[in-house]
Amino acid sequence: MTRPPLTSRSRAARDALAAVILEAFERPDAIGLLDDLTAVLVGAGTVPARGRAARLASSVALVQVGEAGALLPAAGVAPGPLVERLRCARQALATDRTRPRPFPGALGVAAVLLAAGLFFEVHEVLEREWQTLTGERRRFYQGVIQLVVALHHLVHENAGSAVRLFASAREKLGPLEPAFEGVDTSVLLAGSAAWDQAARAGAGWPEALPLPELRPAP
Repeated sequence: MTRPPLTSRSRAARDALAAVILEAFERPDAIGLLDDLTAVLVGAGTVPARGRAARLASSVALVQVGEAGALLPAAGVAPGPLVERLRCARQALATDRTRPRPFPGALGVAAVLLAAGLFFEVHEVLEREWQTLTGERRRFYQGVIQLVVALHHLVHENAGSAVRLFASAREKLGPLEPAFEGVDTSVLLAGSAAWDQAARAGAGWPEALPLPELRPAP
């Protein structure tokens, strides 16, 4: 897996970008927002704040309204990493439109986002679901979230946190093997084992490894 683009070091920009990406997954009519935001970030001063693009004006961590009502990147925003994440999201959406999701609801969106390396967005979509659950289902979602956040830490070269989260994810998901909620938990854990080993070795991001998969149980 080629190293995914980093999330913005600004938490506000990171959260705002994730909100735009997830809206595009949840609402087909919002897909154009990704293109509008990309245009703002790569072509400062060229996108008028009217029509569909005007919906971005509330994302003050990402855009600001300049002279003559043109949308511009917000002050202090580094467009490069954000544009790369938008490109990954656009590719994931193209895939999502051409094949059925492996699961309904949040898990289906999470599976597509995980395959694209959009780990923070996976966290966001699954945490919404996790907050509403109890018992084994809550433990399952938390385990998946921890596994994905471990990958997020590995991207940011925080191997120690990744190791701790991989271990916590195994504790929660191990008792739920071989399958739970329609997910092949054995495949998910097996796919994360090599990533755990890489984190323990402090080897950085191992591009040769395939990402763990949220795959339907046989």
